[in-house]
Amino acid sequence: MNADLQAQLDRISDKLGISRGVSHLTPRAEPRAAASDHGVENLVPGRVVETPHGPCFVREVVYPGETLRSRYPLAACLGQPVETLAALYPEANLEDFDFARAAFLDTETSGLSGGAGAYAFMIGVGAFESPAAAAHSEGVSAAAPSFIVRQFFMRSEREERAVLHALADVLDAATSLVSFNGRAFDLPLLTNRFIMHRQTPRLTTAPHLDLLHPARRVWRQRLPSCALSSLETQVLGLRRDQADVPGWLIPSLYFQYLQTGNAQDLVGVFYHNLEDILSMVTLASTLTRLLADPWAGETIHALDMAALGWTYDQAGRAPEAERAYRDALSHPLPDDVRLQTFSRLGQLLKRLERLPEAAETWQDWITHVKRGASAKDLEPFVELAKYHEWHGSDCAAALMWTRWAEHEAAAWPRTSARREALAALQHRRERLERKLQGS
Repeated sequence: MNADLQAQLDRISDKLGISRGVSHLTPRAEPRAAASDHGVENLVPGRVVETPHGPCFVREVVYPGETLRSRYPLAACLGQPVETLAALYPEANLEDFDFARAAFLDTETSGLSGGAGAYAFMIGVGAFESPAAAAHSEGVSAAAPSFIVRQFFMRSEREERAVLHALADVLDAATSLVSFNGRAFDLPLLTNRFIMHRQTPRLTTAPHLDLLHPARRVWRQRLPSCALSSLETQVLGLRRDQADVPGWLIPSLYFQYLQTGNAQDLVGVFYHNLEDILSMVTLASTLTRLLADPWAGETIHALDMAALGWTYDQAGRAPEAERAYRDALSHPLPDDVRLQTFSRLGQLLKRLERLPEAAETWQDWITHVKRGASAKDLEPFVELAKYHEWHGSDCAAALMWTRWAEHEAAAWPRTSARREALAALQHRRERLERKLQGS
């Protein structure tokens, strides 16, 4: 399309209050006039930024890197290793990840489902920068590096193109990305909005540390929820003040603002978004330090230590996995977690070909875990039978463990699982009996 004609159509669309999408035109809601002291510019410290696509509102807050949040200063994540996370999430390209060049991203959106019509009316980005970058910012600068949070806000839907343009300038300075569920939600949503406005998406292939996934690995056995708000209180020991608003309420607060022009309720949304970003920084420090060496600091809960063992195991860090498993098993654990941890430790030792130690682990499992009625409960008996038959050349011992397993399975409720387990054990027992008779 001719550039002059496109510009003319854009001017007409803006005049009519219409947003040009990919395949349709969408009416834009504009905030009604409100009393001057209720406008966002007067309630939230910030400034209006001019872009080639018009103005948008930006709030900037600067924190010295030494600012203490939870048990660590904000800058504590700088230089922290991410090798374990890189091994766990190869699709995230974390080999080249750098906290010092990372954008900590969080959005507040018009809908929580992230559907095709959803957009981000507030986009918060935090980054470590030199104090010189904090000009015109709210807060007190300190020795480098400072942590600067910029919150880009759409005072009306007509400002989306301007917001994305201003956001792009900040994202272009980053080489890595940190989010909480951003791989599934924030980044795809922003990528879609960039494309709709014929702007180049940012950081789509950059190293992306999504903190939700490693947080679930470490804490989901102990916590009923791994939402960021739950991790704040249960792991980081943080409490938000009464200015906060629940996430589910935020879209309706924004639509109310569009109708009235009164931004009073949005003050809590700015606070919510800011706290999310600061908590991501603290969570990143906590996770990376924990994965680097959980024995270096405070005592770790046994459930978390068991989860760390599995995390190390999957990342190929066998020595740390073994140590974490043994550490967890030395403390009280629920029966299901204790069973799972014994199983994982035994299989790890078996892979490492440390079979006598694996056999000792399976015997400890039988002694220290209350048995139920599942195939997993038979694992130590079957593994001991295999060990004595194939590595100890002791078919009599193998037969003894097999018969013990049969005895356990025979007490199960009469289900298909019981029939299958007994059939497999009978086959093993009969083979061992023939083997002993022929010897």
